[in-house]
Amino acid sequence: MLQLDLRGRPCPEPVLEVRKALMEHSELEVLLDSTTSVANVSRLARSSACSIEEVERGDHSLLILRREDKAEAQSTPSVTETREADAAVQQGPHVLVLSADTMGRGDDELGHVLMRAFVSTLREFDPLPARIILYNSAVKLAVQDSAALKDLQELVERGVDLLACGTCLKHFALTEQLAVGRVSNMYEIAGELIGAARLSSL
Repeated sequence: MLQLDLRGRPCPEPVLEVRKALMEHSELEVLLDSTTSVANVSRLARSSACSIEEVERGDHSLLILRREDKAEAQSTPSVTETREADAAVQQGPHVLVLSADTMGRGDDELGHVLMRAFVSTLREFDPLPARIILYNSAVKLAVQDSAALKDLQELVERGVDLLACGTCLKHFALTEQLAVGRVSNMYEIAGELIGAARLSSL
C-alpha cells in the first residue's frame, strides 16, 4: 500500500497529490495534519468511489483509502465524463473570466495566495477552459515576475487562449511587461462573453 506523507503541505497540494496517486493505486495511506486537508481529501476519496478509514494519531491523522471495485465505480459517470458530455451538447467554448489578481475580499495577502493556488490547480482539470480572460488587476497575473506566470504559460501551451485587457494593461503601465497570452480589447472580450456556452468568473 502506497503511503503519502502530506503533513505540512498547503492547500490544494494534498488533494492534488492524492488525486494523482489514485490514478495508479487502489489503496493509499495518507498522513495529514490539517482538519481542512482531511476534509478535502475525504471529499475527493468519496467522489472517486473510495472507502475511507480515519485513524487519529495525536498531532496528525491517517486516512486509509481503498477504491471500490472498478465495475461498481464505473456505474456512475465521473465528473470529467459528465463535463465532457455537457460540452458535447453545448455549442461554443467554456470561458473563464478573472477580474482581479486576488481571490475573495478581506485580506489581500491571503487573496494573492488563493489566486495563485487557483491558477495552479486549473492545470489538473480536463477539459480545460477554451479561453481565460483577464481584466482589471487580473492582468497582473500574466506579466513578468508574476507568481502565476509559469502556470499560465503551461495552460497556454496546452491550448488555452489567454486574453489580457489592453486598457487594463495600459492603466497599470504593464503593456510592455505582458509575458504570456495576448493583448485584447473590449469588443473582442464582449464577443467572447456573449458567445460562450459556459461562463465562469471570479
